[in-house]
Amino acid sequence: MSEAAAEETGREIWIEKYRPQSLGDVVGHEAVTDRLQRYISQQDLPHLLFAGPAGTGKCVTGETPVLTNRGVERIESVVGDGDGFADPDGGLEVATFDEGGGFGFVEPSKVFGRRADELVRVSTRDGDEPTVTPEHRLLVVDGDGLSWTRAEQLRPGDRIARPLETPLPEGDGRIEWLDALDGDRVFVHVTEEFAARHGIPASQNNVGTKREVLEGVRTGRTDEQIADRTGTPEKTVHEYRRRAADTDLDAVSTVCSLSYLRSLDASKETL
Repeated sequence: MSEAAAEETGREIWIEKYRPQSLGDVVGHEAVTDRLQRYISQQDLPHLLFAGPAGTGKCVTGETPVLTNRGVERIESVVGDGDGFADPDGGLEVATFDEGGGFGFVEPSKVFGRRADELVRVSTRDGDEPTVTPEHRLLVVDGDGLSWTRAEQLRPGDRIARPLETPLPEGDGRIEWLDALDGDRVFVHVTEEFAARHGIPASQNNVGTKREVLEGVRTGRTDEQIADRTGTPEKTVHEYRRRAADTDLDAVSTVCSLSYLRSLDASKETL
């Protein structure tokens, strides 16, 4: 089940996974390909200028995990910091859905990254929340079977198709989980000694906006400053502050987000 739950601004990243050799191979531009086919059949092909989102708009944010022949990686590490198209690392392959209805590893021809003006977060009942560009197409179950639907056109109750299994890259199968997981949604328990050494504050043992607000309270910001910084109504900030009045937000916490752990000066071996 899915719901277009939120929109925000961020960096969109795209890996080109298919290279059509004919009009029949092009996916997601049926109106354009039909018109071109008519021009060709009439032997009357005018000068044309095509403009629009790159490819079929399959762009996602940098923290999105992608399955490669090197293992699961955050897509921002695959694409890099470039603005626009770039060549992928030599030997890189990404898992992709092929014409036969299965999955396999394919070498991308290009990678692409830029700042997006608008993003859509899609929330599913099992807790997944992919964040994509509005024109990103998702495979949706409908009355005719399966169809590719733009994220901005999704409605509450739509059913998104996802694979039951995907191919595994060659190797020992280990995943660099510190790099692959969504740091804001994963919480980690650490030892008291580690928490004390790094001064992990109690405000970090919270989720999302509440964590941001309480961190602002802990560091001495006013309600107005916190509201402006987090985009949260000042009334909500005041309520969070009131509820935390008897809590020592500077107390050491043995629970924090993976994002906070990544920000610490600690080696992966230590973590």
